[in-house]
Order: sequence, then structure tokens, then C-alpha cells
Amino acid sequence: MNEISSKEFPSLFGTQKKINGNAFLTQISSWLYANCWTDLPYECQAMWQLYGSSGSNCRHTEGCVECENTQGMSVCIESTIRAVLDSLEINEDYNLSIQKVEYLDHRHTKFEDHDLISRPFFSKAMHFSYENEVRFLLWPDRKDIKFSYEHQKSSINKIKNIELNIKDINSFIGKIILSPLPFKKTKAIKDDHMEKYQSLLGLQEALSNSTLRNKIELLCAQNSIKVEIVDSDLNQTPTVDCYTFSDTQHPPSI
Repeated sequence: MNEISSKEFPSLFGTQKKINGNAFLTQISSWLYANCWTDLPYECQAMWQLYGSSGSNCRHTEGCVECENTQGMSVCIESTIRAVLDSLEINEDYNLSIQKVEYLDHRHTKFEDHDLISRPFFSKAMHFSYENEVRFLLWPDRKDIKFSYEHQKSSINKIKNIELNIKDINSFIGKIILSPLPFKKTKAIKDDHMEKYQSLLGLQEALSNSTLRNKIELLCAQNSIKVEIVDSDLNQTPTVDCYTFSDTQHPPSI
């Protein structure tokens, strides 16, 4: 028993007893605050579906009005790690770490003692690798937090979230990308456009999320935010005839 009790491992909150390991793994998440971003040079249709509306994981009845109302009404904020760091006010009582998430096959992955400092909190199952996530992790700078295998002996964190102030929102936001329109609405616009014009010319403009753009432009104006607002790249239409040629994308040669 003395040998078991003496074994330790390092952690974000100082050295921990291995005998308290299970309590540590199950309770440490309450002390960690995460903010997650996608590190992709392009938009991802799956990300719009999963995080762009409450309907993506709806457990309501079919045709849920609440969920349908959120479709096509989200935005993607584009920024950089440097812009985020320069814009945030971080309390000196907290630590911040930024890492790319590691995607693992947990059936064949073993964490060593030194890995327990941070690796579990920057890893996910490989099935989520399409997210290409960068995670901002914030935690209190304390060494008095206790994780105990004994019932009700662990330190309890009652602070559910931490709100960080943004010094300069215009520097924080590089670009605002509007959500693509819902599939049913997109199909209806395409069908109507083709029936009227028999060409894709002008279709991309018709697919612009003008309702959301108006709301975001008003919100930005009310808060003195001056950033670029663009439509989703998912609105692109394929070139299928000589009439859909775009001079702005492919200037004619002389």
C-alpha cells in the first residue's frame, strides 16, 4: 500500500498521486475551459452542417420549426492565432495553451505519465479528423486543487465558464463568412432560375444569403465593426456552358 500511495504523475495542477488517477481523469474537465477553431484554408460543408444550425443534431420531431429557423443563419469568423492572442485580455491567474488537436486511434494509443500534463486535452478520436481543430485551453494557475479517490474529497469547481474581454474586435475578426442557404431553399432558387433563364449566369448572385447579410451588416454598424463580409464559397456554381464565363475569375487574353 505504501508503494502504491507513493507513485505520482505530473499534471497541469502539479504532481498528483496515481491512486487518485481515476478521480483526476473524470473531474479535471470541470477545471478546463476550451475554445475550438477549425484550421482549414477552405470552407467545409460538414462543419456548416454540424455547427451551423441546431438542426444538425436535432432530436426533435421531423420538420422541427425551431431547427429549420436556424438553418442558413450562422456565420464563420475567420481570424489568426496572432490576432486572437493580441486581442484577448487574459487574467494573470489563468494559463493559456494553444495546440493543434491530435487525432488518435484510442484502441492502440497509450498515454505515458508525462503525456498526462496536456496530451489528453489536445486529442480526439481519429473519426473527427475532418475538423482539423486548433484548441485554446485555459485553466486556473493553481496547485491546491485536489483530486481524490475518496468520496467528496475532490476540489469542486463551480465556475462554469470564463469570459475573456476582447480589446479590439476589428483586429480580432479578419473576415465574416455568411452561411450558405439551406439545401431546400438552394434547390428552389436553382430550379426557378434555370426555368426563367436557361443559364447559370447570375445564379451565384441569386444564391447570396442577403437576409443574413443585412442582419450582420446592421449588427456590425451598431457595434462599430468594420470587417469584410462575404458569401460562402459553397454558393459557387459550375461552368457548364459558354454563357457562364466569369471575366473576374478568368480575364480574357488579348
